[in-house]
Amino acid sequence: MVNESRIFGFASLLCLVGLGVLLYGVDIVAGQELHPLIIVGGVIILAGFSVLTAGVAVLEEDHAGA
Repeated sequence: MVNESRIFGFASLLCLVGLGVLLYGVDIVAGQELHPLIIVGGVIILAGFSVLTAGVAVLEEDHAGA
């Protein structure tokens, strides 16, 4: 149970950090052009959702095996 909380907490943290970086990148250029920080923020958000997806898959495997 603790491991599941850590996975979902880490995924949430990654998504929030990615969103912050993405919005900071948009704020720098006022949304007029693509800035590298926008791309980095998007990649961090994708990593967060990937961790979340992997966590759900592990959860389903644990329940299927029980």
